[in-house]
Amino acid sequence: MKTYNNKEKNHQKRRTKLSSGQQPGQSAGQPEQLNGQPGQPNELLEQPGQSDELLEQSDGQLGQPGQPEPPEPPMPLRGHALAEARRRRTVALLAAGAAVCAVVTGILLVDYHRTAAETEKALEALRLEGQAVLKELPGSVVADVISGETLAALEVPERENPYGTVFREYPDIKGWLQVEGTAIDYPVLQREGEDEYYLYRNFEGEEDKRGSLILDEDSSVQDGDFTTNILIHGHNMKDGSMFGELEEYRSEDYYREHKYMKLYTEEGRHDYEVIAVFQSQVFYVTDQVFKYYNFFQADTPEEFHYFYDNIKELSLYDTGVEARYGDKFLTLSTCAYHVEDGRFVVVAKETD
Repeated sequence: MKTYNNKEKNHQKRRTKLSSGQQPGQSAGQPEQLNGQPGQPNELLEQPGQSDELLEQSDGQLGQPGQPEPPEPPMPLRGHALAEARRRRTVALLAAGAAVCAVVTGILLVDYHRTAAETEKALEALRLEGQAVLKELPGSVVADVISGETLAALEVPERENPYGTVFREYPDIKGWLQVEGTAIDYPVLQREGEDEYYLYRNFEGEEDKRGSLILDEDSSVQDGDFTTNILIHGHNMKDGSMFGELEEYRSEDYYREHKYMKLYTEEGRHDYEVIAVFQSQVFYVTDQVFKYYNFFQADTPEEFHYFYDNIKELSLYDTGVEARYGDKFLTLSTCAYHVEDGRFVVVAKETD
């Protein structure tokens, strides 16, 4: 699995542009007139001979009860009133957005748990099949539990292999990893030419945010032709699934209780013991540093010791386990958050 790229980072600056609206200027009003029409002389004041009684009568007609006064025009929003209106609109929009996000998040969580439950149910069925093979069948016969048929005259490899039928049923399953006393009990997948195919798919190829354990494209477990190092990637899930428990190895006490691992392949079972535990990261391509994820095959003692010496030096504690040229390793890698693109790594040595 490709775990490194030339990190090109684009930092974008966010700018928020605030503008305040300007109220149009107020036009000059018409001159106040007394009881007359615009453009016409006020007869009550200009015509002679009118009595004060007529004036009083005219004034009384202007304010007769029952006639509503015309409404005053609304005052334009100014200053803090305009800001308050904007604030209320913003609050309303944020509340609506939060409600939508809550609904979408709820739907995604329901879908996540539903998919995880379905995948776990299917995995448990495969685990039970493997246990049945170990408990019930003689050494010279392997049962095809999936089809219900018994395949006689099929020799079992020297090492017990309870997942023989699984490998036949699912060609992309290249191994089955078990770490004693943990939740790590999963198939390991690899699809030729599509290294990230199972990054967010389960072993049946169905969408699953937890993904699957993935055998790096440069690692080989085929036909007994194992590379010096077998690298397996897995998501660091908060619910503890996949490699969600791997960081527990930060504790030396935890290591002592979970130091042994098993990897089943078509060839049979391979046993491992943890030799180093360390944290690292995905580096720039041009960085001249030790990159554990680039080591797969040691054809010389120098290549072997470059990997071995570095993992022992990086280890959070001394496991007391040693290796020599010709030994083979199993490396488990998951995301960590102590630095950008951090990784947490557990390396085990094959014991026989």
